[in-house]
Amino acid sequence: MLVTFIEKVLPPKYATQIEKMVNYYKNIVGLIVCVSTLYNIYQYETTKDPGYIDMTNYIIITQNIIELPLVNLSSFVHHAIVLTLMYCKYYVSPYDVTKINKNLLMMEISSIPLIIRTMIHDSRRKSDKVQYYFYELIAAMLFTASFYYYRLDYYVENVLYDRSFYDQYTDISVKQIAYVFTYTFYFLNIYWFMIILKNWVKYFRSLISTNESTMYIINEWCLQYTSGITWITACIYYNSSMRWVYMYDLFGLFVLGISSYGYHTKIYNALVNAYPSFDIDTAHGSILPFYQLDVTCILMNGFFKTMTNIWRNSSEISFYILPYDLTFTTTRESLTVFFVILYGCGIYQSVTFLQKLQQTSTPFLYSETKFDWKFTKVNIYICLPLVVSILLSIIQSKSYELGIQNFTVLYVIILIRTMHIGYEYNHLLFHMSILWLTITICRLNLLD
Repeated sequence: MLVTFIEKVLPPKYATQIEKMVNYYKNIVGLIVCVSTLYNIYQYETTKDPGYIDMTNYIIITQNIIELPLVNLSSFVHHAIVLTLMYCKYYVSPYDVTKINKNLLMMEISSIPLIIRTMIHDSRRKSDKVQYYFYELIAAMLFTASFYYYRLDYYVENVLYDRSFYDQYTDISVKQIAYVFTYTFYFLNIYWFMIILKNWVKYFRSLISTNESTMYIINEWCLQYTSGITWITACIYYNSSMRWVYMYDLFGLFVLGISSYGYHTKIYNALVNAYPSFDIDTAHGSILPFYQLDVTCILMNGFFKTMTNIWRNSSEISFYILPYDLTFTTTRESLTVFFVILYGCGIYQSVTFLQKLQQTSTPFLYSETKFDWKFTKVNIYICLPLVVSILLSIIQSKSYELGIQNFTVLYVIILIRTMHIGYEYNHLLFHMSILWLTITICRLNLLD
């Protein structure tokens, strides 16, 4: 962050030189740190001598302290978490955490292809050699795969799922620190992975010689059927152990599939008729009733999912909040009344908001899909009840692992909506994440 400030103050010529020097230093040092980390982990696995892990820790602590003023905000948060966890290991935790320490260090492996890709990219820029482009692409693919495996899949399996690491702390405040920082690490890695995916989407978009309007039309054609596929998927999952209470969820998904087909068919036809323009007004004309119906059915689906979760349990429902070791209990009837009010308010607010846009002749263009105030407002009305439902189902979950998966899907959905990862196909990517959420919810419901 300090370097960014200096670059803004200095003339562009000197700012560019400083940026190159800093990046060169970070790449060389980063590669040395990664290689030494790999070597020390190998030695630890061979000898079981924790001294190798300690040696790696000291190297990484030194690297992070030196780099703190040289990195952007997200990397600053990453470095701060690393230093905090190192402090907790050596000055707070009375237990041996070498195993979990080693699993955290494994994430550094994914940095090797990233550094190599950056070096290849810099070489390609200097010499302007096209053959370097292929090597850079291979390194980028290796980086994406290694990042997903070591920073997400491996991390979840060997750090977050390791309940013994958290349960060994009898001091609640220390346990909270362990949960907060390991989970912050996880969500930061997901955020970075979404940036990586967005860059890949951008790259593939550049290879396709299709204009924006055509991509929106293809997107809407696909969206006509995605909710129906989600309903079929839920039917397949519930078919293995059908209970009457699962019909709530299936009914909500069925209604949503019909409304989604109607709304996106209407949008698809409007885009075809308006081609090559795609700035159709979704809050006026014949589209508005379909939009209002779809919003209503989205919330109805969320409500019926919640009813499935509530009424599959006994008359009393317990919620357990892990970091605080807190448990509170309520009745199914009380929760039902709460969610009737919550979802009723969501439907009323979103439908009347869209109606007011029509009455005041305020356009709501199809292309307004990022941080336009109208898009943001209607999404808050829709998402607030859904997020509350999912969070309550997570803390009520009897499976710690499925609870993490549900929370992960929720976070990914939020990132897809806010970061616009899929560009013209972002809504399709959103529907695919809803399919993923439906699968995790079905698995959660089938635990009984």
